[in-house]
Amino acid sequence: MSYVPVHVRSGVKRDSEEGTELVVVHKYDEEIRQKRTLYHVGTFLSWFGLLMLFGCFYLPYVIAWLIPYTRPWVTWMLVGFAILAVVMIALGVFLYNIRERFVSVIREVKEKQITIFIPSISITDVNDIVDIYMPPSRYGELLEWRGIPFESATHKNVVPIGDGVVSVVGFGPRGEEYGIELQSPDLYNRIMHEYNEFLRQVKFREYQSLKERLEYLEKVGRYEEAARIYETLDMPEKAGEMRRKKREIVMLDLNALIRQLGERGFTVTYRCSHCGAPVSISGETKAEAVQYCSHCGSRIETIDLANFIKKYLS
Repeated sequence: MSYVPVHVRSGVKRDSEEGTELVVVHKYDEEIRQKRTLYHVGTFLSWFGLLMLFGCFYLPYVIAWLIPYTRPWVTWMLVGFAILAVVMIALGVFLYNIRERFVSVIREVKEKQITIFIPSISITDVNDIVDIYMPPSRYGELLEWRGIPFESATHKNVVPIGDGVVSVVGFGPRGEEYGIELQSPDLYNRIMHEYNEFLRQVKFREYQSLKERLEYLEKVGRYEEAARIYETLDMPEKAGEMRRKKREIVMLDLNALIRQLGERGFTVTYRCSHCGAPVSISGETKAEAVQYCSHCGSRIETIDLANFIKKYLS
């Protein structure tokens, strides 16, 4: 990592707040631009060419003024000056556009020492520091960045990451924020205990808002729908209770359907959905006896069997 911790000192007070002072060495690359001779030549010729271009606007007036007194060598001198100005301008523009090619960029690794203050956190061993980085600017964004919709009431600026590691926020000398990943199982367990309690309260409030709906579903016998809602509320016992009630109702229906088969003197053959083995059902068959396939031992869905008999009787 580019931030290397070298020393910690706990119990430090800053602005009436106690915490840990962490000294780190920050390694960074610095670019050094070395401009070669042609870079300066291109810049000079560009400005010189612009000056000559400015002078060319006045050249026709100078020629017109000198025509009555001109000599052949003066005329050729003025023409040469115009040609030289055009060449200088073209060369200057060309070198100006490619001047960056004449710059050498050298990367040099440098380092500086930074002191980071971590409020409300005690760190005694520098080896407990896992990583140091520049986090988002606000703690709320750090929570969202880590995917944890929870802020500890007793441990501000602390986010549990996993395996006993927490992310804490520290502040540099100019108030800039740093993220420090810290190996601290005790702190991690305390935060996770608060987090689980927070989730329990959230689920309880959600249950209170759905209580009337759940009571209605149970009253009208829509047990499977109620069971799915209980699962989303992390209440597996209640979900299992709803499904047991559903199986009991279906079992009562199945017994009634088997009695109807006996009254009509029918015998039906149901095939196991897993292995295809035939299951013979008559008026003397007990519903408990057809809960599992006698051939493969797989569970036979009672509701599928009841629907099969209903279809046969209709």
